[in-house]
Amino acid sequence: MTERQQQFELTTKAYTFTRTGLAINGESTQADWELMGQGLQAVDEARQWAIGDWLCDGKRHYGDGLYKRAAEITGLNKRTLEQYKWLSETFETSGRTEHLSHTHHQAVAGVKQVTTDNKGKLALSDDPDFDKISELLSEAVKHGWSIRELRGHVDRHKEQQREYIRLANEPEKYTVIYADPPWEYGDPRDDVSAGGASAQYDLMSIKQLEKLPVKQMAAENAVLFLWVTLPLMDEALLLVRSWGFKYKTQLAWDKGRPFYGNYSHVQHEALCICTRGTCTPVTGAKLPKSIIAIDRGKHSAKPHEFYSIIDELYPNGNRIEMFARNRRDGWDSWGDQSDGAS
Repeated sequence: MTERQQQFELTTKAYTFTRTGLAINGESTQADWELMGQGLQAVDEARQWAIGDWLCDGKRHYGDGLYKRAAEITGLNKRTLEQYKWLSETFETSGRTEHLSHTHHQAVAGVKQVTTDNKGKLALSDDPDFDKISELLSEAVKHGWSIRELRGHVDRHKEQQREYIRLANEPEKYTVIYADPPWEYGDPRDDVSAGGASAQYDLMSIKQLEKLPVKQMAAENAVLFLWVTLPLMDEALLLVRSWGFKYKTQLAWDKGRPFYGNYSHVQHEALCICTRGTCTPVTGAKLPKSIIAIDRGKHSAKPHEFYSIIDELYPNGNRIEMFARNRRDGWDSWGDQSDGAS
């Protein structure tokens, strides 16, 4: 065997992998067989990364003639070579996730940051959003997402980004903002396998929620109605301030049936009322009681009666529901759970 062939070997007790195939050295155990399969997968993925890294280095040798010479050596077409090089340029070695394929990384590489242009408008940057990319790759490992599933999450994120930008740049600002965020708790209640919130929808951390362009969307005088579960009240008040609002009061939704909590059996959820500028309820509005008892429905869904309360207090101005489950006449809505008029 030549020295060049030896450099391409992957050897276990039962197998030897060479440039020309797999040699069976003896009777294999199930563990031997599985180990070789994992090794073969690693070789394939490492090969694609290695070609990309090799191309990055080759630019200094061949300049504009890089792909022509690389195609002659590898037999790969120019488009494939360009993709390999682009991905290696995007991901430093330390940013590559060992347990995911080269194609998984390719699926998230196009996720970009949102930035502010020289006119003060939001726009997509040319720079990758490595925080979001890292988050998506981690979730893909955690939940065992296929490439198709990962692409679905990427597409949904990009659509949300486009909507954030559109809403933030609209000349007409919103007087009323109604939000029921997909709060991330960071404990077992979030877990899909435990039947938690992430089994129903994608969760968002406080840092992610703070990045939403609510401040840009809101009119100079505006009101925010924000649903908050009781364990997250402290974080929610920080979020309110980061969005440019000031907490005023809250309505308590008595759900009828309590569920287990760490300090009490929790029976209610809070709808915080927060304002920006001067935005008190319209003169003559019928003010609601602070405790409103309505039996809860499906997971996380809020009673429609709260729309009527908001419309009574603030009948004028543009209004939007963030993280909407349904579309409602007279309201703009944003959210990947939105499924038609209500």
